[in-house]
Order: sequence, then C-alpha cells, then structure tokens
Amino acid sequence: LSRVQYLIPRSVSGSEEEAELIQAAVRESVESLESVLPSLSKVVTTAVVTKCVDNLQAIRSITAMYRMTNKPPPTKHLLYVPNILQPLAIFVTEATQHVQQETVAAWISDVISLTTDRYAEMASELLATVRKMEVSLKKLQPKKTSVPSSTSALTDTDKICRQLYLDAEEFGRQLQRFDIDHSTFPSFSRLWEAVSPVSAS
Repeated sequence: LSRVQYLIPRSVSGSEEEAELIQAAVRESVESLESVLPSLSKVVTTAVVTKCVDNLQAIRSITAMYRMTNKPPPTKHLLYVPNILQPLAIFVTEATQHVQQETVAAWISDVISLTTDRYAEMASELLATVRKMEVSLKKLQPKKTSVPSSTSALTDTDKICRQLYLDAEEFGRQLQRFDIDHSTFPSFSRLWEAVSPVSAS
C-alpha cells in the first residue's frame, strides 16, 4: 500500500488535488482487497487440499491388497504416496510467479497441515476397521491345536500396518520438497503416532 501511495502522485498528470483523489481511491481499493485476502486464502487452500485428499483415497486399497491374499510383507511405500502432494507442487509453481513468497509459504503450510490431518484420520480409521475385522475373523475360525510356527510370521493386519508405516515414512520425505521439517510439523506427528509400530502394538 505504501508503495502504491508513493507511486501514484508521480504517475499521473494534473493538479495535486487530482493526485490526492486518485491516491485516496487506490488506497480504498487496496484496503478492500486486503480485507478479502483471508477469504481468498481459504478458497485457495481448500481447493488444493481437496485435490490432495483425492489422491489419498488410494489408501483404502491397502486392506484388499493384504487381506487373505498371502502377499509377502511390504518392503517399500506404494506409488500413490509421491502423488499425494503433487497438486500442491503444481499450484506452487504457478503461484510463485504472481503471489508474494510469504503468502505462498503460508498456503503451503496450511495445505500440508490440512492434508496430513486428513491422512492421519484415514489411516486411523483404516487401522481401526482392520483390527475389528481381525477380531471377528478369529472368532469365526475354529480353535486349533497350537502348532509351532516361526515367530517372525506376520499376520495380514501386521502387513497392513507395516505398509501404512512405510507410506507415512515416505510422505515425511515428500514434505522436504516444500522445505517442511516433518519432525517438527504437528500434523505429521499425529500421522506418525497413528501408524507407528508402537501404536500398532
């Protein structure tokens, strides 16, 4: 605003009174725009978060991937993880050409926070459902005489938990693309708590 006020008198011809009138009009317009910035920011972040969460829906396929499929335990993250924040990356590339860096940084933080919160919710919901299903299946299975088995054998639920852990671990690495330190980011801490082996035990 101060820069606009400085430039206006020098960019118009006419009397000082006319310049002051134009300056007042510009000031009013800028203040009006500043008043809607919070609403505009909310619209922007909501739109980007929606697209990121759409990419998160692939998390729902993890149960079918391991439940009664005899699939080996996971060793790496799934392909959907690097794509979760891709809508944000595309948006940032465009926004940085037209919007102040401070505003873009605030948008990045908001989008990642909201997306990660939703990620944590979905992971927690999936784990709760999987564990309930495991209890139900155990009740339906006839009791068997215990047979020695390898203590390293993983159940389907163990594999699902492991996959969620590996995916969240990769998601944390993806945050570095946006200069976010996942170790100090509150929403990621909630996600990590949901999928960590300690909470899964």
